[in-house]
Amino acid sequence: MDYLNHIFVIIFILLLIIVITFLLRKQSLHFKLLKEMYPHYLKGIKSFYNPLSAIYILGFDLGIAFWFSIPIYWVKDSVKKSCDKHIILLNKKLLRNNTLIVYSVSLLLIWWFLGVVFIAYK
Repeated sequence: MDYLNHIFVIIFILLLIIVITFLLRKQSLHFKLLKEMYPHYLKGIKSFYNPLSAIYILGFDLGIAFWFSIPIYWVKDSVKKSCDKHIILLNKKLLRNNTLIVYSVSLLLIWWFLGVVFIAYK
């Protein structure tokens, strides 16, 4: 029975890695969207993974910083009104990634709940 616990933990860790990957992809795509929408604020930063990007994000007003930092993406009016094809494409990618985040987190929570129930009643 102990090997079943190990299998549960390995699958849980894999699901956790998938969730983290989708969250990092969301942050990277969202940063590209911000860079397209507000190029004058993010002149010196090329990537989200730059340590200075957090300081530049704090330079935005509170609403945009909150919009960027939340793990779930939602469409703002400024994105809806944009006619730039690149912004619309990034918006579609973010919405698709948002769906993947919700599915992977749901699967992770279900797997965790089933594992806890299985381990508690064995």
